[in-house]
Amino acid sequence: MAFLTNISALKSVKFRERGYIQAEWISKGLGDALDIPVKNDLVKRVRYTNTQTALNQAERLENMKQAFKIAGSVMGLALGIVDDVLTTGSTLSSMATVLKNAGAGSICALTIATPLELKNDSHTESI
Repeated sequence: MAFLTNISALKSVKFRERGYIQAEWISKGLGDALDIPVKNDLVKRVRYTNTQTALNQAERLENMKQAFKIAGSVMGLALGIVDDVLTTGSTLSSMATVLKNAGAGSICALTIATPLELKNDSHTESI
């Protein structure tokens, strides 16, 4: 298995905005702890997308269409896509679709957090 992040084209834009890439830190930590390689060059973001935070689910899915392409061979590989936050899953889904279409053997998604929704004056986990 290898861990992937979608940082390739993000590094220049997102790094300038934030000063770091959360998914890169997470994947490096997981890779080191589990002795699994991290490959940030197999998938490239080919279209800059606006932040997903202000979009609804349908808008997020549309925003991520055709945002990624394969940049290396993934044929038969077991891959873990690492992202920092899972909201609607549109980023992970878009990457997984591109990887599966390119012949990846198996794909799993790993995230650290999901936002909380406010319902009936109490916080409950969103799905």
